[in-house]
Amino acid sequence: MMRTLGNRRGITLVELLVVISVIGILVLALGFSYNGWSGRYNVESEIRQVQADLVSARSMAMQDGRDFFVTFSGGTSYSVYEDDDPAPDGNGILDTAQDTRIPGYPKTLAYPVTWAGGQIKFDSRGLITPNTGTIVITSSTAAGTTKNSDYDCINLGDLKMDMGKWDISGGVCNVK
Repeated sequence: MMRTLGNRRGITLVELLVVISVIGILVLALGFSYNGWSGRYNVESEIRQVQADLVSARSMAMQDGRDFFVTFSGGTSYSVYEDDDPAPDGNGILDTAQDTRIPGYPKTLAYPVTWAGGQIKFDSRGLITPNTGTIVITSSTAAGTTKNSDYDCINLGDLKMDMGKWDISGGVCNVK
């Protein structure tokens, strides 16, 4: 009595090469997609961190009843200072040698930040001086960049700090 083992054809070398080629193409496509996504995420994460620190400085100014300053230096770092010199309430002028820098600062960013106003002052009522201006992560706005994040700028007003998308051609922060 003879038994048949059925059709035990297996796979051919051509089929194996086709499957490996398809997997290779998918890996390449996903790799490029991930690189673009991670760059956009990093830019957006940094602008969110800057905004959170601005909100925190504003809250501390209102809570402590004195001025707080945010300074941007070197294009990639910023610090928050409490105006406490002369004691007890300061004089409304930032003196980095005498006023207290908040612990945890300066913070360093991976991307350069543009802020034309020099420093940002939050008074004891939470008002922002200068009351207009825009903070921009500059590497996300350069022509030809791949870091095209949804949020890459902060628009400052008297009472508001709104995140938005920088319009390169118009030179404005379009608040979202």
